[in-house]
Amino acid sequence: MSSAPHSRGSLGVWLLALLLLPAIPVDAQVDCSNPDNLCTGDPCIITASAVSSPCTVDFGSRAVVIANRLQVGALNLTARTIAVQATISNEITVQLFADETIDLDGAIVGAAHLEAGGDINVRRAIKGGTANGIGLEAGNDI
Repeated sequence: MSSAPHSRGSLGVWLLALLLLPAIPVDAQVDCSNPDNLCTGDPCIITASAVSSPCTVDFGSRAVVIANRLQVGALNLTARTIAVQATISNEITVQLFADETIDLDGAIVGAAHLEAGGDINVRRAIKGGTANGIGLEAGNDI
């Protein structure tokens, strides 16, 4: 019977430890119905790791930076300029439309269509599977 108080004491320590632990954030999918749900400012820096699908968002004349690994189903993003600094993994397709330039320093895994009025600078990979297409259209250089 001497172990009973010890067990209650251990349980109390564990409960106290659980209460004192900081909350672990769980990344929820971000709603794309409003561009400001993803980011604000110019440049608009997207740090979300998951967005609702399909995600169609127009940032207008703002520059957009995708700064964090992003998991999407289908993404259709329009902006003045787009910089992809991390990996975009998609299940369906990623379509990026820029009035000026697209800089791809990260990677796109899955089907992709990139269209820019200016240059498309690809410094990393676009990896489409056998059933996935890759399209690049630029007003200037690729």
